[in-house]
Amino acid sequence: MLITQIRVLNYKSFHETPQLRLGSGFNIVVGANNAGKTALLKALSLTFDNIPHRSLATTSRAGTPLNPLSRVEVSFEIPKAELFRLLADYLNPFYVSHRQSFPVIEVAKDFVAALTDPIVLNVDYSPSEGGISAASLPCWGVPETGSSIQFYLDRDAAEPRLGTESTTNTDIRGRLPVQLAQVLRDRIYLFDAERMKIGEAPIGIDPRLLPNAANLPSVLQRLQTSNPRGFQRYQRLVSSVFPEIQQITVPASNVQNVRILLWSTDPDLERQDLAMPLAESGTGTSQVLAILYVVVTAEYPRVILIDEPQSFLHPSAFRKLLEILSHHSEHQYIICTHSPMALTATNPSMVLLLKKEAAATVTQEVNPREATDLRTVLAEVGARISDVFGADSILWVEGRTEEQCFPLIRNAFSGPDSKVTGTVILGVRHTSDFQPRDAKATLELHQRLTEGGALLPPVVGSFDTDGRSSRREQI
Repeated sequence: MLITQIRVLNYKSFHETPQLRLGSGFNIVVGANNAGKTALLKALSLTFDNIPHRSLATTSRAGTPLNPLSRVEVSFEIPKAELFRLLADYLNPFYVSHRQSFPVIEVAKDFVAALTDPIVLNVDYSPSEGGISAASLPCWGVPETGSSIQFYLDRDAAEPRLGTESTTNTDIRGRLPVQLAQVLRDRIYLFDAERMKIGEAPIGIDPRLLPNAANLPSVLQRLQTSNPRGFQRYQRLVSSVFPEIQQITVPASNVQNVRILLWSTDPDLERQDLAMPLAESGTGTSQVLAILYVVVTAEYPRVILIDEPQSFLHPSAFRKLLEILSHHSEHQYIICTHSPMALTATNPSMVLLLKKEAAATVTQEVNPREATDLRTVLAEVGARISDVFGADSILWVEGRTEEQCFPLIRNAFSGPDSKVTGTVILGVRHTSDFQPRDAKATLELHQRLTEGGALLPPVVGSFDTDGRSSRREQI
């Protein structure tokens, strides 16, 4: 699943936004302090309270009563196969509204035929109305009123089947769109910049991390015992972000609870007494442990919201975390940040710029591949072009075909620990273009170098000699 659009109404600094588009993979939100970045993430999490907008747009003079209701409109996209798995696992049976004049069996056929791929689900969230106040499936297009029909879905079935031919007047909250919206909300994770108090938790058997990550010790203890190989892979990823963490253990703290211990000493010394409880570790460690658990264990794609990660992570840890996330592109990431690193390390599908004008947040969609737009974004985060264009290295290849093929090879054989993650691959027309005899080719090379994202590559390699002598190579 992914969130494709959001519209925020009367919440904190947002008066009434247009439909804000979001894409798959990475979405970066930038803006100055107090521009509304954290508020936008809270709105996306669908867990906020009524905090009405205050400006001249809502209260033109002192004493004017405010509209107390905040609201968010969100659109989800769900692949059809993923929808069926969700229905089988969480909503079985489920109820679909229909017009009473239709024969029930015809309703069942029409509903299955109407399901598109992907499915679009529109959701209204209003705290004053109990959270999910309304939801609809545009592909079905039948109002959520009147009667509903019951469906079942077997785990391995290709499509839903009719449950009973009797109809019911199930409340709107018991019908498919609203129930599905509630399931999707539980798959949105918000990680803010505050210390997370999740070092200890009751023992449990559910492998799913809660949206607030409160059961992280429980799910890690279950992973440690039920899937040791997966737990080792998880530990390696944590250590790649925090090299000082050599091992993670999750022992029982009493008969009911387990706690997370972080080992900075050699595990072969067997000195558990020197291990540090997660509750006593620095800010940022808990966030990374929780984020990586979601990323590497989630059966279904998740939406992961991260607020100002550069404020609780060292730049090297932040870069390594972004590299790991980029290797799990099935999830959708929405990151609020002041760091230009997020622009260079993620290749975002969407950049959203937030500005404050007369106490209200104004939004602007930005194309990070356009120089003018990029300069606007950099000005907002206090960075320069030279801060952004700096890849680790550039690999020149011979020809446009190699330029397209080499990234595919790199992505297929390199993992999140690869040393070539920060390498830009660029093709030249011919290796002889490097010889200073063709002014046009030389200018093209400089242009390609600039487009490659590294104005000053630290290492320049040479092509094969093609039978030329070393003297001719130096000419």
